[in-house]
Amino acid sequence: MRCSPKKLNFACRTQYSTVPKRLFAARTTPVTPPAAAFAFDIDGVLTQGSNALPQAKRVLNYLSGHNPWNVNFPFVLITNGGGKPERDRCTELSKLLETK
Repeated sequence: MRCSPKKLNFACRTQYSTVPKRLFAARTTPVTPPAAAFAFDIDGVLTQGSNALPQAKRVLNYLSGHNPWNVNFPFVLITNGGGKPERDRCTELSKLLETK
């Protein structure tokens, strides 16, 4: 039987061991994180009234560096709800969402 690098049957795998390793190697996490940035509306997406949604805490924690790459992803929080100074809103959201 003649084997070539293009054949992937069992008999040829032993002769061309680099071909199956390269083709069948599985990665659970990419080596580098994807390039991305995120924008979130606050009211109804991250919070409901004065309560933070559990998923919001989880995703902001992930974006803040607690991910497989230990990389911070940029994100902004947006609201159309006025009537509160930005500094006060930031302090309140940091406590509510348990993030910096």
